[in-house]
Amino acid sequence: MDFDHPEAWADELKSDVLFSCLGTTIKAAGSQEAQWKVDYTYQYEGAKAARANGVKTYVLVSAIGADVKSKFFYSRMKGALDDAVRELGFEGCFILRPPSLIRKGSNRFGENVGVPGRCPAQKR
Repeated sequence: MDFDHPEAWADELKSDVLFSCLGTTIKAAGSQEAQWKVDYTYQYEGAKAARANGVKTYVLVSAIGADVKSKFFYSRMKGALDDAVRELGFEGCFILRPPSLIRKGSNRFGENVGVPGRCPAQKR
């Protein structure tokens, strides 16, 4: 799917529930602007299309600490998306803010710190 062209896929987002968990890291994206595009723009466009197609329930996997007023880029971006999808008017809008997401092969301390058996400090 080419997320840069929602007009090519927007009509396909039809169901009772849409689960959205698309995201990347700033390192993988290469810049804050590129990460915003993946983590905010692509998800928001998907939510907008789903709402236009009559999807009643939207479930977003966000991030702990998401807050549009945060001084941290990542938390601010996630908070902005949370607020934007709430405003779309889904009958049910559920925003999950897990403390950690497990990415296969990740060696990032911040991602592994809360996951049993994955934090280097826990292996002592």
